[in-house]
Amino acid sequence: EVNNGRLAMLGFIAGVPAEISTSQPIFQQVAEHPLAVAAHIVIFSVASAMPRLQGEKTAKPESSEFGVWKASSEMLNGRAAMIGMASLLVIEATTGKAFF
Repeated sequence: EVNNGRLAMLGFIAGVPAEISTSQPIFQQVAEHPLAVAAHIVIFSVASAMPRLQGEKTAKPESSEFGVWKASSEMLNGRAAMIGMASLLVIEATTGKAFF
């Protein structure tokens, strides 16, 4: 869930401003730049796996909480991004045009 949330946050933060500036729906952005999308997914997936590869026992980032950077905040933001991204994709697939 943490990895999916991080990828959803990346997609939402990268896709929405690009959609606003170009008026292209997310599907069109992905179709026109598949290598950039794939590269970002790989980079963030590897970065998300690094704590586990460095010996952490769990995928949850609870052991390194600091100030406002909490695992619970990351989970909540990730869930919101997943819902937002899924909603945006459904709306754009239904209407056939950019939402923003």
